[in-house]
Amino acid sequence: MSKSPLSYGELGHMLRQSRPPNGWGKSKVLAVAYSGGADSTCLLYLLRSWLLQREVDYDGPSEVVALSVDHSLQPKSADTAERCRQFAQRFNIPFRVLTIPWSQPPFPNRPLPGKPFETVAREARYRILFTAMKELNATVLATGHHGDDNVETLLMRLSTQNEGSLNFTAMRRCRRWGMTLEDEKISSMHHWIVRPLLSVPKSRILATCDLHNLPYVNDPTNFQPLLTPRNYIRHYLLGGKTPVGPSAELPRINVKQIERSVNKLDALTSGLSRDMPMVSRLQVAANVALQSQHQIDDEVTRFLLKTRRQSAPSTLAFQPYIYDRILAPQIQRAIVLRILRFISPKPWGTPAAEAFRGSTNLQKICHHLWNSHSNRKPFTLGSEVLWRPITFVSDGEFQLAQDGNELGNPGWLASRQPPIKRHGISSPCEQDITSVFMFIKTEQVILWDNRFVITLRPWLLPEDIQTSIISNGTVLVVPHSNWLLPKIVCLYEGRKPLLLGGVGLKSPQKDVVGLDSDWVTYNFIRSLEAI
Repeated sequence: MSKSPLSYGELGHMLRQSRPPNGWGKSKVLAVAYSGGADSTCLLYLLRSWLLQREVDYDGPSEVVALSVDHSLQPKSADTAERCRQFAQRFNIPFRVLTIPWSQPPFPNRPLPGKPFETVAREARYRILFTAMKELNATVLATGHHGDDNVETLLMRLSTQNEGSLNFTAMRRCRRWGMTLEDEKISSMHHWIVRPLLSVPKSRILATCDLHNLPYVNDPTNFQPLLTPRNYIRHYLLGGKTPVGPSAELPRINVKQIERSVNKLDALTSGLSRDMPMVSRLQVAANVALQSQHQIDDEVTRFLLKTRRQSAPSTLAFQPYIYDRILAPQIQRAIVLRILRFISPKPWGTPAAEAFRGSTNLQKICHHLWNSHSNRKPFTLGSEVLWRPITFVSDGEFQLAQDGNELGNPGWLASRQPPIKRHGISSPCEQDITSVFMFIKTEQVILWDNRFVITLRPWLLPEDIQTSIISNGTVLVVPHSNWLLPKIVCLYEGRKPLLLGGVGLKSPQKDVVGLDSDWVTYNFIRSLEAI
């Protein structure tokens, strides 16, 4: 692989490739996760240099801010943070050091000495980075992940995957933050992580640092093979001997698994000379996997644009049989995963929203959708998504197919599965929002069922309704209709419930502000995009 330094022009091309779907945000401030290592040092320097000589019509970030996290878990962490500050000051780059406040909610307790800390440190690091991004009004975080990281990630996923799971996916140049932070589920759907250097081998990053005399630190923990699965794989690829010793972080990785994973990845490079070093071949394979993933994403998007039909909010109706191309199994599975993540009430971007990528259930869903043309029946196979056969009768209108009666063009409807009712346990779709009315003059925003963002402006309700709610009412958001859409009702003891609004509803009470009013708005938050 090439060891030539990176140019500013190359970085500009990589930025365009990793651009979030909605651009770089209104502020166009790009936050950079800066650890002081070679990767983030190279990225930060190139970004700063690129911005200084960008083109007039350049559509990209206009400012970079370096964010360094001090975990306070290693003796030299404060020294590293200071070196990062000096580097940023040298190049006149805005800089912040973020010290993790261990044991202060929502941050976890500080890891005990001698215990594995990489996983908990990573989660705390991304949480504090997210907080800093919000303070800066930055919606995009750039990291220094590179081609070697992509190789290690592919091998790690292959080596640790469960039997029957689909885990052969590369890292993405751009990904949505997703609902991974419990208390930031709404805003995190509008934040992004980009990896401009993802196709670049580490050797070119080091060459860039050498050319421009950029100082960087080497984290010794990155080369301790028993510390993390990634370290173990890195050690193996460098030709190291099999390490011996206990490790709570490596319960499922062994040399045979890694060897099998290397062979699977190397199979993508059958056309390359075997004289090429294995690590170089694997970097080529990782880039092939990265490009293949983009091609699959594009084909899934094309399929959905061609086959999707109008349906109720939070549902998806489509006609898979009218598509003009034969779909390979991996494309079918990718379509199913995209739809599951869109419909599911599980947090967007988590394995639970994608049926944990289990190959058995995904294959069954694909069989139902593409190969079952008669006696079709409703089914569910994970992520609380219900698939129902439908027929399109005219002008895009459809009806549920029942008892084999399928006059019309066949299709499928995916919607949220009705929650299982358990005695004495409230439905997960039933949310008490009475406390909102304690802040009658303040706009309140809630997330309902991980699907709808509901914005409430209680002061716009009639005064008698406000008074009755505060005195003895209980306001709930509950599901209604076959599609489990949100409805807001007020319950009173000894009185009929009062309908305050809902998606697809208008209040029967003439004096009550209904769906068309400004007192409440509903937005379906889940994305059908690839990232």
